[in-house]
Amino acid sequence: MKNTFYITLISALFFTACIQKEDLNTKNNISTKLALNDAIRAKNLSEVKRILSNDTLTNRMLIDEYGAMHLAVKLNHYEIAELLSQKGASLNMLDENKDTPLLISSRNSTNAISKMLLCNGAKKDIVDSKGFTSLDYAIKNNDLFIIVMLKSSDMTNMCEKLDISLEYYNKNENEICGKILSGKALNIDLILNEESNVKPVEIGKYNSNLMNDNYCAKLDIKLDSKLNYTVTARASNTIDIDIEIINFDDLERNNNISNIKRKDINISELYADLMKEFNKDFVLWDAELLKDGLIFRFKNPELLFAHGSSDLNSKYKLILNDFFPRYLNILDKYKEKISVVRIEGHTSSVYSVANNEKERYAYNKELSSIRANRVFNYILSIDNSVIKDKKDWLSSSLKPYGMAYDDLIYDKNDKENESLSRRVEFKIIKK
Repeated sequence: MKNTFYITLISALFFTACIQKEDLNTKNNISTKLALNDAIRAKNLSEVKRILSNDTLTNRMLIDEYGAMHLAVKLNHYEIAELLSQKGASLNMLDENKDTPLLISSRNSTNAISKMLLCNGAKKDIVDSKGFTSLDYAIKNNDLFIIVMLKSSDMTNMCEKLDISLEYYNKNENEICGKILSGKALNIDLILNEESNVKPVEIGKYNSNLMNDNYCAKLDIKLDSKLNYTVTARASNTIDIDIEIINFDDLERNNNISNIKRKDINISELYADLMKEFNKDFVLWDAELLKDGLIFRFKNPELLFAHGSSDLNSKYKLILNDFFPRYLNILDKYKEKISVVRIEGHTSSVYSVANNEKERYAYNKELSSIRANRVFNYILSIDNSVIKDKKDWLSSSLKPYGMAYDDLIYDKNDKENESLSRRVEFKIIKK
């Protein structure tokens, strides 16, 4: 009798402990769910990463139970949605409205997220409560790239980063051609500039004919062999953008596509030399060096110019005094392989006093051109022996360009980053 009593007591205590532990786990899960969803609503990526580092959240079912992916997609937060996908979140789970994440993103026309979901295995054919598929919404929103992805049986190349090249000039056909190295382009425009001694002049803009992995743009003017030209190719697919610039004289003169061989230079060596020289200055100057395109970018618009102004700030002048002689010393070792160094002024797409799109572009084009020329003229005026010694090379190889908002910088949510779009870049065009 006594033994039976103790056995019953121990069993009761064990059962109670199990219930308490289960209640505690439930409370912890609810608490974590609230914290995760709050972090997503606040678009706090670092906090989401911290919460997801918790071992209890490595379980895919828990992440899905919280509806985290659906919430991130609804709020159009690309980086959080991508992180949740990496953590194993289901891309095809239905929420309380019978929606998958892809149905939500295609309905909301958040194309970068739709692309990420499709490239990671989201199902295309799920129907929502109204009887619509993701393709129906993409067609309704006229999202051409997503339409192509949803209709394609093989999305491999569409999931790659868009990358193009400029290859050759076909004199017989009077056309400039290039290749799509990776990704898929829906549109490629070519801009032809005449390089005068004062400033570049745009003389033509041409839409390319796309042929599988190749493209060509037919010119409508006869080129003067005595003049210098540069060619800019801008490829896009509504999500990705790639821009290539080359001196026209460096395009291969060959009518046979199969014989074309791209010229190459020791990009890695030049990039490595620039990184070594300026590695300690990037944070101080709020600058970066992009290996793709050999672009030295100053990212802080307030450091460069007053908002809407073309006057150089005194701090930026001091940076240029330090930067450019050292930059020039590095370039001097590679000058035989450099066609031109472009000083590019870039703006955001904002111009509040403009009455229409044409005026807005014209105002920004003028502002960016003036800014690029101000930097150009100031550099040549710096009292430095390195610059003075290389003035002849600079006069033929250093050129200012006003880009307006032809090359905007976007965040992961496909929104223009107005601050980073207003910038000055030094871009090396190789021979």
